[in-house]
Amino acid sequence: MCDLLLAWLGECSGYSPFRVQRHTAHGEVTGTTVDDEGTVLTEHSARLGSVDALIPPQLPLPADQSRILAERDGRLVGLAVPAVEKIPADSLDRGFTSAVQYRLRVRVGVDHPKDAMRDLLDQWIPTVESEVRDHGDPADTELFLRWPSRDIHMTPVFLDHGLLPVTVLAVGVLKEQGHPSVPADLELRLAGAGDLDFVHRMYLAERKFSEQFPGTIARPETEGLLREHLATRLADGDLWAWIAIRDGEPVGLVAVSPPSDTRLAKPLVSLRPNTYLECCCVVPGERGAGLGKLLVRLAHHKLGMEGVRAVMLHYNLMNPLSVPFWSSLGYRPLWTHWQRRPVLKTP
Repeated sequence: MCDLLLAWLGECSGYSPFRVQRHTAHGEVTGTTVDDEGTVLTEHSARLGSVDALIPPQLPLPADQSRILAERDGRLVGLAVPAVEKIPADSLDRGFTSAVQYRLRVRVGVDHPKDAMRDLLDQWIPTVESEVRDHGDPADTELFLRWPSRDIHMTPVFLDHGLLPVTVLAVGVLKEQGHPSVPADLELRLAGAGDLDFVHRMYLAERKFSEQFPGTIARPETEGLLREHLATRLADGDLWAWIAIRDGEPVGLVAVSPPSDTRLAKPLVSLRPNTYLECCCVVPGERGAGLGKLLVRLAHHKLGMEGVRAVMLHYNLMNPLSVPFWSSLGYRPLWTHWQRRPVLKTP
């Protein structure tokens, strides 16, 4: 799976455990065992699967990391593993996240899931706030939690804790389709290393527009880092990109990661093989005439020929163009990224 997807998901670099005591909001859970956690994980996966059939069974939380626990009547009903990552200044990841990201991975059972989530957040957030007050620059920090978009019952819990829905990881299920009809004056071809300038320009144009909304952060170093990143991938064949050319000039781009079935994608979507659509952008004079949709349909056709069953992509919930565009092409929210940036609320 491509580096840009890893950055969006917040899993590019190794996260460090964020130390909290193994406790609950209602006292110690005595005798908690691996079997107790296994029961919660089984219930958690079943619950999410009932909410959205495309959510696969979830992976166990790392056994060697500190937990936050939630219990009711002496029974474990939820657990979470907190982590923190300090992202280097020369990392492309910083274009998608704060310099310091505090992340929570949650598993809740079927008994009182909202109460369990509330307990876990009530313990985690004050601990992070205290850490941020005592160390570093509080401005370039964020809380991050990824949760299935269709589990709307958790929405008031997240909002009550100051978390906002910023970005969605959307999914499109590919269906058999032929090659799209291409106008006679338009040429579509694969991009190569010699197309770096145009590919870079389209990625930047998409980013510049996205920087108007939460979820994408404008940083001066991003342009150079992105060019270096794309140059390497185009040279290595690690980017499938198609360019639209009219009158000898490139006018549009769609780019996807080569189909992958990696560990990272496993807990995200049940359909495999799958891939990630990174960029779709056309030059200003071509917008609004259907070229973007044509490029996406071309990518769908090419990916379908390779046996790909699902395509994932990110868009910002506040973007007035992305939501209707991707919905019209069959994409719908799968996971929502809930964030609070910065961690400390403004008085």
